Amino acid sequence: QALIHLRAYLKRYEKFSPLAELNVADYLKSIMEKDMSAYDVKREIEIHQQEKESLEADIPSSIVIGPFWINCDTVRNFLVKKRRELAKAVLELLAKKLRTQTEEICEEFKVVSRKLFDRPNAIEDAAEMREYIRSLPDTITQNQQKIDKVMSDYELLEDFYYNLSTDDFNAK
Repeated sequence: QALIHLRAYLKRYEKFSPLAELNVADYLKSIMEKDMSAYDVKREIEIHQQEKESLEADIPSSIVIGPFWINCDTVRNFLVKKRRELAKAVLELLAKKLRTQTEEICEEFKVVSRKLFDRPNAIEDAAEMREYIRSLPDTITQNQQKIDKVMSDYELLEDFYYNLSTDDFNAK
C-alpha cells in the first residue's frame, strides 16, 4: 500500500527528466544556431533563473511517505545546479559574441587609422586620400551605431553581474 503512494510521488519527478538528461554543450549549440539577439538571450537567462527558483520551491529537502523517509536534496541540488550552469553558459556565449563584435569594430578603426597614416606618393594618392577623408564621417557614424549596440548589450551582462575578463573589459 505504501509503495503505491511512493510511486505516485516518483511520477512527479518525471517532468524533470528532460532537464536532467540535457547536455549543456548540445543546448549551447542549439542556442548558437538560433543566432539570438541580446534581448532573447536575456529572456533565456531569466527563464533559467525562474525555473531554478521554481525547482527550489517545488522540491523539498526531504519528505515522509508512509514508512519511507525520502531525501530529495541530491536531486534538487543536481537540477538547480544544471539550471545555474545553463544560465551561466548562455551568459558566457553572449560575452563571447560581444567580444567578437568588439574585436571587429576595433579592427575597422585600425584599418581607418592605417589608411590615414599612409603618406601619399603622388598627386593621385593625395586626391584619393582626400576622398577617403570625406567618407570618414559616414564610416564613423556606422561604427558608432555598432558601438552603441554592443555597449547596450554589455549592460545586459552587467545586469546579471557577469564578471568580464580583463581583456574583455579593456576592449569594451
